[in-house]
Amino acid sequence: MSPPVRVEVQHSYALLNGSVGFHAQQHSKIVAFQSHAEQGTDGFRADDLGATNDAQMIVSNSESSHNTNGVTAAVGGTIQVGGSVAAYNTTCGFNGTGGGNIFFYQQTNRVVNSTGGATPGVSPGLLCGATTGIPQT
Repeated sequence: MSPPVRVEVQHSYALLNGSVGFHAQQHSKIVAFQSHAEQGTDGFRADDLGATNDAQMIVSNSESSHNTNGVTAAVGGTIQVGGSVAAYNTTCGFNGTGGGNIFFYQQTNRVVNSTGGATPGVSPGLLCGATTGIPQT
């Protein structure tokens, strides 16, 4: 993607019908602050299909619910999540499968009642793939 996207999204709402809410792709860096994404495939997503591994997103004080996945980092994408809610998503709250990485603050996020996996609310429903809890700084 040229030129690279550098954007901050604040106080925004994406009500979707099977699409991605906020999406960082190749060379993109997106900060989503106090924003909401509902009823899509992925509420927040970062991926880099161009193999430069530089799609990045920060999700802060935001909410992603009633999607397939709340927050997804796919191949070449990295997402950091703090102070946010991922609730009632049908597969994963935080989804780091497929070559992406999600780093989340252990004490400030709420990932609840996602239904993926054998038992609702239990991994892999809450956390899928490469998800790493980090201490709050």
